[in-house]
Amino acid sequence: MSATPTVLDIPDEINLRIIKLLPVMDLQAFAQASRQRALARTALDDRFKDLLRLWGLDVAGTVTMMRDTETVLGGSGALAVVLPDRSWFPLNLDFYCPLGRAHEVVAFFRTQSYYNMRGAGGYVPPYANKGVNITYTLASSVVLRGLSVVESLSSSSPLVPILFFDCTLGMNYVSSTGVTCCFPVLAKGGKGLLFSSRYDDSFRREQSLSKYREVGFSLQESCRCEHHDGNRSPQCRSSSPRHCLQVLRRTSDKFCLRLSFTDNVCVSPGPEVSWRGTSDRSSTLVAVHGKKELEVFVAEGRVGSGSKWYKVALELFGHSKTD
Repeated sequence: MSATPTVLDIPDEINLRIIKLLPVMDLQAFAQASRQRALARTALDDRFKDLLRLWGLDVAGTVTMMRDTETVLGGSGALAVVLPDRSWFPLNLDFYCPLGRAHEVVAFFRTQSYYNMRGAGGYVPPYANKGVNITYTLASSVVLRGLSVVESLSSSSPLVPILFFDCTLGMNYVSSTGVTCCFPVLAKGGKGLLFSSRYDDSFRREQSLSKYREVGFSLQESCRCEHHDGNRSPQCRSSSPRHCLQVLRRTSDKFCLRLSFTDNVCVSPGPEVSWRGTSDRSSTLVAVHGKKELEVFVAEGRVGSGSKWYKVALELFGHSKTD
């Protein structure tokens, strides 16, 4: 009786078809093996580009636009790249760009047969913007699909709105060079932690979360960790701090999963971003470590250097200038 073939015995083209169905967490494990590294990265790259093609987008042009404008794919589209093994298909694609770049991004999508559903305008959040300056909603009559362009309040980073998401399942992004998942263990386990805000529209929030429940994700209202009393520097007593909303986090930390499409490239666009969440968003902070200054945001918007929250952010995150 012949031995069962191992993954190393299977031709690369068949191997690629198989591993393209794996979550990004398993692709990262494959990438640790020297022979499988290139194949795992190719599988991830193909998965992202297949999604762009479904929206009728020119792949090379879209990737170039994302690189030049530091735009990322977020929302359910990014989750579909992270977890393709679920019965999950995004209804639209959400692209996030830094402040001042939305017009360039929208102009590109207009060359791809997409039109602005609000004419020349966009949607401006009326109350708590959660890191969003303006949102443009686009549609295509060619492929009958839609996409959004979300402009961040930060001129240095597109990531601020993503870090104010209602649920950890939305805290993933795909850049022109790779994929980042901020809560990979929870995501792979089919779980998400929820955030709430006094500004939330309960109907809109439930509508946005129902898509996760419909495909079997388990949503939890709190991280259920024990915390020290400390408005300024909460500490987690949990044995799994990677699941805690109040732990100080960075886009470069060990809890984020990052996998690039090719070797030796940076996955995140722009400078490093730090954040500390809270379940009720009452004191959630997001900080962008820009070249000249620290940009600090709360759910209601950007705060000035004289604000108490700016001082708290300096104490929590510090400010190391990037070159």
